[in-house]
Amino acid sequence: MRVPRRLQAAGVRVSSVTLEQAGHVADSRVDPQERMVLDAALRSLHTRERELLRLRFVEDLSQAQIAARTGLSQTHVSRTLRGALQQLREVLVAGTNAVT
Repeated sequence: MRVPRRLQAAGVRVSSVTLEQAGHVADSRVDPQERMVLDAALRSLHTRERELLRLRFVEDLSQAQIAARTGLSQTHVSRTLRGALQQLREVLVAGTNAVT
């Protein structure tokens, strides 16, 4: 699976397996510790943030398409995604540091 450039550009470094996890696909190749860190990071987000991330990176919709689908403004979608990605970065970095 190819990692979308938008996700890479956002500074979130994940493997294709992690993207599959985010899409709710079970995979026995995933390290249990990595799964716990990712699950905790995703649980730290509000439901709306998780949904917008899913639409953006799993369904690969543009911000305009997400706005049209959800009834939010494109500006609100953009700000919410930016904040959610920043929070994920912080939680994932903290989780990675706790594991090492």
